[in-house]
Amino acid sequence: MTDIKHTVNALKMMIKKEIIDNYFAERTYLEEDLELLSAKEAACEAEFKRVLPIFAAFYHLLDAHAALPEVMHCLGLDEPPFYQECKQLQPALREEVLNNIKPHGWTARSRLKNQVLDLYDRLQKTALQLREKQKQVATHTQLYNEDVEKFNLNYDFNLIAAQIEALEGEASTLESGLSAADREAMSARMILHKKKLKACFLVTSPDLPSVQTIKKKLGRVIDKHL
Repeated sequence: MTDIKHTVNALKMMIKKEIIDNYFAERTYLEEDLELLSAKEAACEAEFKRVLPIFAAFYHLLDAHAALPEVMHCLGLDEPPFYQECKQLQPALREEVLNNIKPHGWTARSRLKNQVLDLYDRLQKTALQLREKQKQVATHTQLYNEDVEKFNLNYDFNLIAAQIEALEGEASTLESGLSAADREAMSARMILHKKKLKACFLVTSPDLPSVQTIKKKLGRVIDKHL
């Protein structure tokens, strides 16, 4: 009988250990996943800061000739993406982009038109790269939050206490001696919190058509306003 009791106690200890080991294993996995997600987020933020001056330079050229609304319509956009952010950007960053895209052509009109088209070509490519990074961060964040929700359900402190109580057949050793406030604090420490998307990820970079597919249409709009 003593051997049976010893075996049962050993089994209980093994199950308790498995519960705790599983908790820490899954928590470690999620913490490492959060580090990967944070690295992706930082890379995307850096890309956003790199792309924003290009948007600002493009808007500046179009605003100077009152062409922005019609160009947005031509691109199938209701409003200029990140327009307010561009307004808050230091003008020097915008001017640096413009200085790196040299006008070319025989006349002032053709040089300005070519500068707009060259700038749009660069904008379209970088906006697409930003869009892909934003989608990766958004998808990873969604999956991470789903895993966190499952983790918090599976490893709720009161649930673990009830499982061990069922094993012991008596008052839970986890809850023994703990006040309601202590149990609440323990539960709060054991859960993980969902990840919130930062503001720069809430508006997705537009999927702009390539300059090759829209060059003629965009060129006509530019000609109209030059």
